[in-house]
Amino acid sequence: MIDKDRKTRTITDAERLTKTEVKSMVAKLLAREDVTIQRGDFKTASFDLKNRILKLPLWKDITNDELDLFIGHEISHALNTPENGIDIFLDRFKGVPFSICNVVEDVRIERLVQKEYPGLIRSFTNGYNSLHKKDFFGLEDIEMEDRGFVDRLNIHAKLGSRVSVSFNDEEQVLVDAAFAAETFDDVLNVIENIVEYVDENEEDEDEQEEQSTSMPDSGDENEASDFQSSDSNETEDESDGFDNSSSDDNSSSDDTDSEDDQEEMESPAAGKYGSRSQQSLEEKLEDSVVDSVAHSETSFGETQGRLHHLLEPAKERIQHAIHSYDELEKSRAAVNTPDLYNEDWIEFKRTNKKYVAALKREFDMKKSAYQYTRAKVSKTGQLDVNKLHSYKYSEDIFNSITTLADAKNHGMLYFLDMSGSMHYRIKAVYKQAINLAMFCKSVGIPFEMYGFTTGDRRWVAEDYHEKFPQIDDMIDVSDLRIVELLNSNLKPKRFEKALKDMFIAAQNFDSYCNCSELEQLSGTPLSETIIAAHTIAKEFIKKHKPQHLTTMWLTDGEGCQLSVDGGTYPWRNDRSVVKIGGRMVEFKDLLYDRKVKPVLLENYAKVTGSKNIHFFLVDNKKEIGHQYHVSDQAQWKRFRKDNLITLDGTKGFDRVFIVGDRRVNSIEDDSTFGEKTDNNNLNDNELKKAFINHNKSKKGQRVFVNKFVEVVA
Repeated sequence: MIDKDRKTRTITDAERLTKTEVKSMVAKLLAREDVTIQRGDFKTASFDLKNRILKLPLWKDITNDELDLFIGHEISHALNTPENGIDIFLDRFKGVPFSICNVVEDVRIERLVQKEYPGLIRSFTNGYNSLHKKDFFGLEDIEMEDRGFVDRLNIHAKLGSRVSVSFNDEEQVLVDAAFAAETFDDVLNVIENIVEYVDENEEDEDEQEEQSTSMPDSGDENEASDFQSSDSNETEDESDGFDNSSSDDNSSSDDTDSEDDQEEMESPAAGKYGSRSQQSLEEKLEDSVVDSVAHSETSFGETQGRLHHLLEPAKERIQHAIHSYDELEKSRAAVNTPDLYNEDWIEFKRTNKKYVAALKREFDMKKSAYQYTRAKVSKTGQLDVNKLHSYKYSEDIFNSITTLADAKNHGMLYFLDMSGSMHYRIKAVYKQAINLAMFCKSVGIPFEMYGFTTGDRRWVAEDYHEKFPQIDDMIDVSDLRIVELLNSNLKPKRFEKALKDMFIAAQNFDSYCNCSELEQLSGTPLSETIIAAHTIAKEFIKKHKPQHLTTMWLTDGEGCQLSVDGGTYPWRNDRSVVKIGGRMVEFKDLLYDRKVKPVLLENYAKVTGSKNIHFFLVDNKKEIGHQYHVSDQAQWKRFRKDNLITLDGTKGFDRVFIVGDRRVNSIEDDSTFGEKTDNNNLNDNELKKAFINHNKSKKGQRVFVNKFVEVVA
C-alpha cells in the first residue's frame, strides 16, 4: 500500500533525533569523509569548512525531503567550496556584503551536488515544493517586480518554474553565467559583474535609509571586516551555507564588538546586494528550530532544562591521552633502580604462587564444565564388536565419538583508578594487579591493563591545544591521562621485567619515594575513561577477537564531573545527547558522575559486548552508601565478617565486588599451613586452634575466587 502522505509526513518528536542521526550517517557517505556532525542550538544548517563540522539544528516540523535538501546543500559546500572562500571574497570585494556570494555560490553548489548524486534531485524538488507551499520564501510580502536582481536570482534558482520570475536581456546574461559557473573563481567573476550591474541600475533610497539607521558609521570597509571576524553563530546566519568561523588568524584586530553590536550591524536584507527571500527562509527556519532553551515543568514540579547536543571526542584526541607501555617503561627507568627490592620480589612471587594457581584451577574447572555440557556424541558407522551381543535389545552397537565444545576465547581489560585518594591502597592494588596479570598469562587470556587519572593542565594547555583547537560542545579529554601498565603481548623476559617494575613502583608508593612521571596520582576522570575505553576495546577486539570480553574497573570513589569544551555547559536537570562508539546516548544530568557513569557503562557493554565488573575499595560502611544501596542485612553481616559484598546488575555493572580495606591491604599469602609457625613447639590444642584459624582465613578467599572466576569464565 502506497502512503499518499509520504511526501508531507512530518517527523514526530520521538522520531526527530533518530531521523537526524540516520541522516548524519548519510551525510558522511555523501561527503566521502568522516565529517563531524553536530546537532545543537543553531539557527540554521551550516558547514564549518575549516574544522569539517556539519551543524544541524533540530527542526520541529520538517519532512524527510526537506532534511535531505538541507543536508545535500551543506555537503555540497563540503565538497565544492574552498576552505578560505569567505576570506577570498572579502579580500576581493571591499564593502560588499557576503550575502551576495551566498546566493550565487548556492546556485553552483546545488547544481553540482545534484549532478554528483542524481538521487538527490527528487529530494531537492520535493523539499523546495514543501517550503514554497509553506511560504518560507515570503513571496506574498513583496511583488516580484519590486524585488532587486539578487533577490530574483535567488528565487529563480531555488523555485525554478514554480514561480514566474522575469529578467531583462542584460540580467538574463548574468543569470546564465551564474548557472554555468563551475569553480569558485567563476562565482567570483559572476559576482563582480552582478555588483557592477546592481550599482548602475538599482538604487533603493528607503532601504539605504534603513541601513544607515541600523548600522554604525564605520564605513563599507569596516562592514566587511566585522563580518570576517564575527563569531560562529553570526557566520552561520550571514552565510547560511558555509561557516569559516574558526579563521581567527585572519580576524581584524579592530573587532571588539559584542554580540549585540554585531546584531545591530546586520541590515535586514543586506541592501541592494541582498535577498529578502533568503532572509525570509532563514527566519522561518529559525522559528522552526526546537526550543531547547525553554524549560518545562515535570510531574514532580521540577524544571526540565534544555537539551544539549554534544560531540564525542575525536579518536585522535583520545589516542593522545593514552600512553603506551613503552612510554611508561622509559618513565620508570628514570626513577627505578633495577636491583631494588630483589629479595622482596622473590618472596612475593613465592607466597602468591598458590593464589594464582587457585584462580587458574577454578577457571579450568569452569572451562571444562562448559565443554562437557555442550559435548556432542556422533556415530561412526562402524560396528563395535564388543556390543554385538546386545543387538536384540539395543541399537547402540556402533562406535561413537564424543566431540567437546570449543571453550570460549576470553579477553580482559583492566582500568585502575590512580587518583590521589588511592595513595594508601595503591601498593596493595598494584600487587593484586600483578596477581591478575600472572593468572591471565597462565591460562592464556590476552589482556591489557591501564591506570587512569588526570594530567596537569599547565602542560596540557601548551601541548594539547596546540594540536587540537577547541571545538564547542565537544567532550573535553585534554586533562585525561591513561597509562598502559601491562599487556599480554610482551615477550616472556620483558613481561617478567614489567611485573617486577610494577612491584617496585608499588613499594615506592608505600615508602613515599618518587614514582615515574606517568604514575603521578591526581584526579578521577572515570567518565572520560569509559568513553576512551570504547576506542581501546574496539582495538583490543580487532587484535585478539575474543568471544568473551571482561572489563574490570577498580576505583575507590566517584569520578570527576565530565568536562565539555566551550558552548553552554549543561546545568542541573539539563539533558544532553551524544554519540559514543557509534550509538546515541542521553544523560539526564551531566553534573553528577553517578548519573552519567551507568549510561556510559551500559553503552560500552552494548558497543563492545563486554561484561563490566567493579572492584569498589572502601574504608567503611558510609562510603558504600555513596554509590550503592545495600539493604540486605545478611550482606552487611558477611561484610563485617569477610570484608566483601557482591552485587549483581547495578549501576551499569554486571557484578560489583565491594571490598573493605582490611581485605585490600592483606595481599593473600597462599603458603602452606604451618609454614610461618613453629609447629614443633605447639601442643595438640594449640595445633588444633591454629588449623581452624587458618581455614577460616582461607574461607573468604575461596568464596572470592569462586565468585570472581564465575564472572570471568
